[in-house]
Amino acid sequence: MIINIFLIIASIIISMIGILYVYLNRYNFGNKLTNFLTILLYLFLGILFFTSFSLSTETYFTENLVLIFWVMSIIFWIFSITMLSVIHKFIIKFEEKAIISIIFYSLVIGIILGLTFLSNSFTIKSNSGSYSFIFQNLILLVFLLSYNALIIGVMFYNLIKYYSSIRDKRSGKMLSILTSQFCIIISLYSVYILTQNILFRYLYVAFYLIGACFATYSIIKTPFLYIELTNRIYDFIIFHRSGILLYSYNFETGEDTDESLLK
Repeated sequence: MIINIFLIIASIIISMIGILYVYLNRYNFGNKLTNFLTILLYLFLGILFFTSFSLSTETYFTENLVLIFWVMSIIFWIFSITMLSVIHKFIIKFEEKAIISIIFYSLVIGIILGLTFLSNSFTIKSNSGSYSFIFQNLILLVFLLSYNALIIGVMFYNLIKYYSSIRDKRSGKMLSILTSQFCIIISLYSVYILTQNILFRYLYVAFYLIGACFATYSIIKTPFLYIELTNRIYDFIIFHRSGILLYSYNFETGEDTDESLLK
C-alpha cells in the first residue's frame, strides 16, 4: 500500500508540473486545442488512470471497490491513449483534419465502454497480497488489445509517413523517441492485462514513470515540438531596405507573386 501511494504521489507531481507548465506557457505551445488536449492527457493518464490502476490491486480495499477502480482505470486508459494519438497527429500534421479517424475512435471507444459496464465482465482473484482481474468477457479483451495495437500502429504510421517532411531533424529525433517510448508503455500495459503477471505490472509502472518524466522534460526543454513540425514555406520575398520589391516567388503556384498583391 505504501509503495503504491508513493508511486501515485510521484505520478501526480509529474503530471501537475506538466499541467502548470503547459498552462503558464500556453502561448508558446501552438494552438489552444493542442494545449487543452495535453492538459487533459496529463489529468486522465497521469492522475486519474494511474491512481485508479494502482489502487485496483490493493487488498486493503474490498473486492467491490477495487472492481470500481479497475473499471475506472480502463475507461481513463481508453480516453488517454486516444488523446495521445490525436496530439501526436496534430503535432506532426496539424492541417490534416482527422474527422474520419475521430468518428472511428468514438465508435470503438463506445463499444469498449459498453462491454466494460456489462456485469460479470471480470473475475477478481487474490494472489500474493494483491488483486488480479481475469477477463470473463473475451470480446472486451480482444477489443481492448486491438485498440491498443491500433493506436501503436497509427502513431508509427504517421511518424514514418511524415518524418521526411519534418524540417528540424532534432525535433524529428525527439518525436521518434517519444513515439517509441509511448508505444512501449502501451505494449507493456497490453501484456499485463492479458497475463495479469505482476512482473509486467512492475515493468509497466517503471517504464510509465520514466516515460512521464522524459515527456515532461521534453515539453519543458523543447516546446517547439508543439508547433507544427511540417510547416511549409509558402512565399519567398526579398525587399530592398528602401522598401522596393526585388523578388517574390510562391511555392504553392510555382510562379512569381503578383507585385500589386504584396503592396
